[in-house]
Amino acid sequence: EPPMQAALRTLLHHPELAEKVENASHFAAEDQSNAQLLVALIEARQKNPSLRSLQLIARWHGTEQGRLLRALAEKEWLIETDNLEQQFFDTITSLSARQRERSLDHLISKARQTELSAEEKIQLRELLNRNVPAQNPTSTGA
Repeated sequence: EPPMQAALRTLLHHPELAEKVENASHFAAEDQSNAQLLVALIEARQKNPSLRSLQLIARWHGTEQGRLLRALAEKEWLIETDNLEQQFFDTITSLSARQRERSLDHLISKARQTELSAEEKIQLRELLNRNVPAQNPTSTGA
């Protein structure tokens, strides 16, 4: 199962994990609908911690994302719950690092061809300054 789908499925089965994620937008690639869906699920649960899995899925009812969420929620659960949270945050950390690298590559490539805008320069500086710590950079530790 691809990491993004594993993270979506984990979140559907354990929506409380969303409350421990910081800066979900760090791994939402503009061109990746599943990443955007994961961020939307996390943010929806953070705004309304009482939402259950079915309520989260219902937000995308009748859409391609809704069908994906329903299929993931119905899949047999084979992950041991002992290290479930660690696996989820490992996936989030990996997705965040990949998105950071994609953004860096894009801005550096663009800078070679043309002058970056002031906003792009700030974004590049922030990306270069953002270190990816070894332990749950997206977790509040709560």
